[in-house]
Amino acid sequence: MLDDGRRRTPAQSRSRASVDAVIVAAAELLVSEGPARATTNRIAKRAGVSVGTLYQYFDDKDAVFDAVAERMFEEVLTQVGEVTEGSLSDRLRRMCGILIDLMRRWPGVYRALDALPSARCRERFESLRHQAARGGQAMLESHPTEHSAVDPAATARMCVLLADGLARSHGPDDDPSAIGGEVLDHLMRLVGAHAAAMDCADGTVHTLSTPALVLDRARLARNLDRMAHRARHLGVRLRPHIKTTKSVHVARLAVGPGGPLTVSTLREAEHFADHGFTDLVYAVAIVPDRLDRVARLTRRGVRVQLFVENIEVAGAIAAHSAHFETLVEVDSGEDRTGVQGPDDLLAIARVLHASPHTTLRGVATHGGHSYGVRSHKARVAIAEQERSVAVGAAQTLRQAGLPCPIVSVGSTPTAVHAAHLQGVTELRPGVYTLGDLFQAGIGSQAVDDIACSVLATVLSHRRASGRLIIDAGGLALSKDRSTAGWPFDAGYGLLADAVTGEVLEGLRVDSVHQEHGEVVGPIPWDRFPVGARVRVLPNHICMTAASYDRYHVLDGADVTAVWPRINGWHSDG
Repeated sequence: MLDDGRRRTPAQSRSRASVDAVIVAAAELLVSEGPARATTNRIAKRAGVSVGTLYQYFDDKDAVFDAVAERMFEEVLTQVGEVTEGSLSDRLRRMCGILIDLMRRWPGVYRALDALPSARCRERFESLRHQAARGGQAMLESHPTEHSAVDPAATARMCVLLADGLARSHGPDDDPSAIGGEVLDHLMRLVGAHAAAMDCADGTVHTLSTPALVLDRARLARNLDRMAHRARHLGVRLRPHIKTTKSVHVARLAVGPGGPLTVSTLREAEHFADHGFTDLVYAVAIVPDRLDRVARLTRRGVRVQLFVENIEVAGAIAAHSAHFETLVEVDSGEDRTGVQGPDDLLAIARVLHASPHTTLRGVATHGGHSYGVRSHKARVAIAEQERSVAVGAAQTLRQAGLPCPIVSVGSTPTAVHAAHLQGVTELRPGVYTLGDLFQAGIGSQAVDDIACSVLATVLSHRRASGRLIIDAGGLALSKDRSTAGWPFDAGYGLLADAVTGEVLEGLRVDSVHQEHGEVVGPIPWDRFPVGARVRVLPNHICMTAASYDRYHVLDGADVTAVWPRINGWHSDG
């Protein structure tokens, strides 16, 4: 075959035209006359070329049929290889569309070729089936929350056998759409595609049911790239705090398929472990009655490093029969949790290090008080305080002969504003992934970096009082008023264009009821008739997103995927 990427001479173009004509003629004769009557003479005559010309390109009739198979399979594999985005159900639909298109353009050829005794055709069919099975397995593994298949490899092989059988049963006079629909129905049931993963995966911001949590894919990608670059610049490992997004899909984009991640609930730990993340930090002070639950994870080979800040808890960990990895949590100024002096630090560390069941990995802290200061200079100072306290604690342990390979710090403001992180080994920011109005207000991100917002619908015009009523209230937006009292006070959220996400100047949700939000400002009434869609940018995205079980992922106005979230605290079992 000639390479399509090369410029052809007139003679080469004529050669390609002859080859194409032979392949089309062979396919038609194979279906209409059968392989015995589809001789090289008849193929050449139907193609409008001489037998001598046919033999310039093909050794025999089997080679002609093999070329038909090659051409058909090349078209299919090229199209399937382009189906890489969207939800599992969306990708299955698109692949069934490819199958329908194949049967329309090559009616009956698949079944006819599969019936040939040619060894070359048989090998080509088997190769196609193996490639399809590998591709199906990869697709299932990339959408672990959207199906119930226990063994993706085995399920993918069954899917290929199913599609293969239905395609072979299709004759030239059958309706391809009916076959394709039958294949899709069977595939959906076979993989156990979840309804939540299929919801509105092919809609737009104008057709989504509201209120809905929408995620701008391009802004998310920029946020992830920026922090990854920041961590490399600071010379530390990035261990994102997944409590903000609670999304396997976002985690994979942020750090790859296996971690490292920071979690804030054991439900998160279990969920992400189930989806291949085996390097976790549980960044909440551990208590004894949670150790059995952690032990179930560690026995599966999941590494879960625990925050310890209490001597009695350290003793309980040391006495437990399971093996645990631990970090002594130190308070770097927030006064929330963490030891506050070297004596407690050393006492806890010695208990943990002495136990044969426990590995002391180092120290960790969180400069959460960075959220409360009013100037860039103060945030830089708190980032340095966070760093110096953690590094000082590490030095205390090392001077006492105790191991401290890990020095872990992190919040989005300190990650962004730190002058340097000398002596620190890892960084644990979380809100940077999605962004919010508070982070934009204190300069950790820009408003244009806010990737996640609430899509709402205009319910009513109250022109006399100058208010626009939307269907996003206190439950949909949360009642977090973290911007209150700041120069950038945003009420319960700023209004933005439904498609672009650009802020609508002067418009904000000023008050909320359970299911209603009241918008004030210079309202362009004609632009927002009843039924129109708007976005609301959140004050604190962690709190706002907690009311939702999924993200509707946007590329412009189009919803191209639906990504589940894992909420709550308790295990399903």
